[in-house]
Amino acid sequence: MRKTDSIQSPLARIESWLVIASHLPPRRKAELLRRAQDAALALEDEQSSINLLLRLDEALPPEARAAVQGKLLRVAMAFNSVTSWKDIVTRLSAPLIFQAIKIIEPIENDYTHDEYLTATLPRLAALGHTSDALRLAVNIARRDWRGKALASIARYLDSAQLREALDAAAQLYDEKAEAEALAGLIPYLDEKLLPEALTIAQKFKVGELKSVLEGLASRMDSPAWKKPLEDVLRGLATRTRPELLKSIAALIPGIESVAGGGAVMELNQAVWDVGRWWP
Repeated sequence: MRKTDSIQSPLARIESWLVIASHLPPRRKAELLRRAQDAALALEDEQSSINLLLRLDEALPPEARAAVQGKLLRVAMAFNSVTSWKDIVTRLSAPLIFQAIKIIEPIENDYTHDEYLTATLPRLAALGHTSDALRLAVNIARRDWRGKALASIARYLDSAQLREALDAAAQLYDEKAEAEALAGLIPYLDEKLLPEALTIAQKFKVGELKSVLEGLASRMDSPAWKKPLEDVLRGLATRTRPELLKSIAALIPGIESVAGGGAVMELNQAVWDVGRWWP
């Protein structure tokens, strides 16, 4: 220990303590980790401080992590590091995830507030608080972040909540935000909601429609996709040829997963033939 105390670099000294701590008996390990925590919080370099606290969190027993995780949240917010915030919230238990939301609440800048909240909601939903996550998502001020938030929690929602999320996506009144929300929702919608989602998507420009169809491609092993897809393809037939081809390209992963590479080759040949007959 005396040798590590003589290390000039604070960062190297803390890292050496973390290594040594793993070989100490419980009481001495706890003491050294507390010392490492205080030193990490005192570092001037914000990212180094966060990285060391994350490593410290991994080294602690589960019952001792709450205090460090709470400090991590405050440090990440103080340094305005949303990337670090995302890393931290994935580790949080239910009490701390609500503490994270309370830390976000006072942020006055809508973009920053909504970005941090959107990064937090998937963990809230994953912990079983889906009603809270959905309520917070549909009330996000900015449409772009609201669309991202709805997409990010879709996998955790039940059928009634997916109905509410789809209604919220339809009321975004921003094509890009709607497309992002629908692309995230579509893999989890049942046979009743899927046609509604695709009807909404029919009005999109080709770029936004393509992202929705990529979401649909993940559903093509389910019988629910067939009729809605036929309706989409009929709508695409009324568009320009470049738009049609870009949209079909988005479906190729789904076609390949269901029917194999041979079906993709047949589709490619059909497109080639039509291009030769009607240049």
